[in-house]
Amino acid sequence: MLQIVTIQLICMVVCFHQAVRGEDKRSVIGYVNESVVLSSYVDPSWTLKNIQWTIFKNDTLIATFENNVKRVDRWPQFNGRLELNTTSGHLTINNLTANDSMEYSTHLEGQGTKEPKINKVQLFVREQFPKPNITLLHSFLDAGKCVISLKCSSLSSNISLMWTSEERLWSDSANVTKESVTWTSSLNREAKFFCIATDGNRNMLNQLSVKCPEPKTCTAYICWVSLIIILILFIIIIIAILHYIKSVQKKCKLETERTNANALLAR
Repeated sequence: MLQIVTIQLICMVVCFHQAVRGEDKRSVIGYVNESVVLSSYVDPSWTLKNIQWTIFKNDTLIATFENNVKRVDRWPQFNGRLELNTTSGHLTINNLTANDSMEYSTHLEGQGTKEPKINKVQLFVREQFPKPNITLLHSFLDAGKCVISLKCSSLSSNISLMWTSEERLWSDSANVTKESVTWTSSLNREAKFFCIATDGNRNMLNQLSVKCPEPKTCTAYICWVSLIIILILFIIIIIAILHYIKSVQKKCKLETERTNANALLAR
């Protein structure tokens, strides 16, 4: 019981301390090689006279605006990558790197203000991730219904995959990583399928349109040509058969006449 009360008292002291100093802490997500804006969260009505952006527990200065002089080259890690808006107090970091993930503090003073405004921003820098890949596993007609199966995949880490479409889908459970398979059975029409890859902050979408192939049927021209070819072949075969029969009959007739002639000579 005493331990719980002690913890509550500590929390109250910390909160009171932050309230007195005007501190506020938020978090922002950025991506490698992109830019991110760290907001000062200052009252827009303020006219800022002093701005200090710091890092680390020892409040290392990285960008300042003091005595109407702006400096954004105070720490080697950020050389050439910082932009400070002296009106809003916002700090822009360009070409983010993984090493930029840390807590940033800003100390703001306005014209005529008695208490400075202190804000803390936790920056998380993540790797960029591409659109997911969609692969058609199969599509065929079954009893007049188009059966389609698709696979969505992503090589990125900490990514969840999900499907959406106008068609009714049967898919893996939500928040599947790496690969997700879905299938549907519906009327044969061109259907669009969307796979979404998300890290909880940013979504990347890819789509694929699929229609089952219709059974092959011959066109009128092809059918007529095929019929004519078959008729010609049939006629050729009939003529060949008749010619063969005629030649056999002729041969038999000659044999008969020769036999009769030999019989007469024998008499």
